[in-house]
Amino acid sequence: MGLLQEIEAKWFETAAEAILAQVSAHPQEQFYAAAFWLFYEDYTRFGTPLLALNTENWITAMDPEMGIDLRWHPSDWQYSHMDGAFETMQPYYLKLSDHLVGRGEVYWEIVSAEHQAGVARVCRRLTHEIRSRSGVFADIRLPDYFVVGIFETREDDPLFTELVRASIAPEILSTLPFPIWE
Repeated sequence: MGLLQEIEAKWFETAAEAILAQVSAHPQEQFYAAAFWLFYEDYTRFGTPLLALNTENWITAMDPEMGIDLRWHPSDWQYSHMDGAFETMQPYYLKLSDHLVGRGEVYWEIVSAEHQAGVARVCRRLTHEIRSRSGVFADIRLPDYFVVGIFETREDDPLFTELVRASIAPEILSTLPFPIWE
């Protein structure tokens, strides 16, 4: 579906801009991750996922036990949603919802899986370009361990682990501290 390819391309561009803007606006912060989360479809509407970023300072400032638990929970992050990214992407999801009106649940599920795979590719590409200081990230000030992934907050859902593993290369995933998806 061409619209899903368009969404994937626009997400890369939008997420890159949001990450660059946030890092530039807060040069004193040490960002460690960006995340896509809150994927929502109910067979009548396709929701716009949120993009979040978090910092080491935010985790350190939290209660130590909570900090470990919250490290990969974007709903509890310092920047749990980037409004500009949401606003940029929302028209694409409204168009996708309109396209899916009247379609059966099986079709919705196929589109949902393809959408998640596309966002996972965006995560891997962003992580690669940030870590290799490629393209627009040539001069970015981020640690070498910065990662972008899909971190839904429902760890009890098997899809949570699937999305994490789809969005982060295994050699990177194995190095992340305090994993909750093993």
